[in-house]
Amino acid sequence: MRSAECLKTEKNIQTEIESARAQMNRLADELGVRHPAVVRASQMLDELLLQYYALTGAMRIKRSLGRGF
Repeated sequence: MRSAECLKTEKNIQTEIESARAQMNRLADELGVRHPAVVRASQMLDELLLQYYALTGAMRIKRSLGRGF
């Protein structure tokens, strides 16, 4: 079972991901996909996704290890 702290962190990252994705799409519509601001927004989104995958992957590993004992 996930702790409340992990759920909050996961939910916060999910919210940040959706916000970053929306911002990147708005910038791409306004400036074009090759504009440096869009590239930076894409890189920021990538970082958030990596954080999310690291968090959720670590939680899955902890849960699977806990079941074996």
